[in-house]
Amino acid sequence: MSMRYSKSEVFSGAMAANIFMAIISALIGSFAQIIPRKIVAYISTIIFGIFGLKMILEAYKMKPNKFEHEYKEAEEEIRKDKNWFKEK
Repeated sequence: MSMRYSKSEVFSGAMAANIFMAIISALIGSFAQIIPRKIVAYISTIIFGIFGLKMILEAYKMKPNKFEHEYKEAEEEIRKDKNWFKEK
């Protein structure tokens, strides 16, 4: 982003987003103290289960060779590094 916009704008935007997220998480944390622990435990268990099922479904629907290109690229980089070490 700093290639398109000035560094001060990017930094200001990142800091504003960080402050906003800190405020939101503090508010959510304060709600967790107001609500009884049992309900918080049930809600967190349900949310954890939903995200777990979502990840399992995404993995099930994913094509087997989806990341093959990235694996080959990583292997090439590792080979380059090993060859560089042997040349010295």
